[in-house]
Formats: sequence, structure tokens, C-alpha cells
Amino acid sequence: MITLYHGSNVSIANIDLARCNPYKDFGRAFYLTIEKNQAMDVALARVDIFGGEPVINTTVLVSKSGTTVWAILTKRSSFAGCIL
Repeated sequence: MITLYHGSNVSIANIDLARCNPYKDFGRAFYLTIEKNQAMDVALARVDIFGGEPVINTTVLVSKSGTTVWAILTKRSSFAGCIL
């Protein structure tokens, strides 16, 4: 089991890649991190740009038979992206 965080200025109930910006570092993706502080930094940046309140959306991944989870991990940060 792993807990991942997504910082935003809105609560996100369901991941919708159609709403994701296609021009981010790794393309259209739903970006997540294992570090809550990093998610808060992103949430605060979103609030500065778009207003609202900082929100930390939490996703817990549990291994299940027949489930495929894709993640992009980088060495320079504890970042994960595009979970489907």
C-alpha cells in the first residue's frame, strides 16, 4: 500500500485526464507525490494563480489482482504521474 498526494485548489473526486494540461513536464497526466509537503507547495501555487483554498487530495494504492497501475517516478523528486 502506498499513499499518494495531489495538491490543488479544488477537491478531486475522480481523475479525469481530459481536464489535465497536455503541456506539462511529462505531458497530459494526473501528477502525484509521496510527499505531502510537496503537494501542499503545489496547492499553494494553484491558489496563488486561480484563487480558492489549498486542498490535498489523497489516493491510496492497494495491489489488487488484475489491476494495472502506471506511474512515472523521477530520481530528482518523489514525484509520480499519470496513475490509471
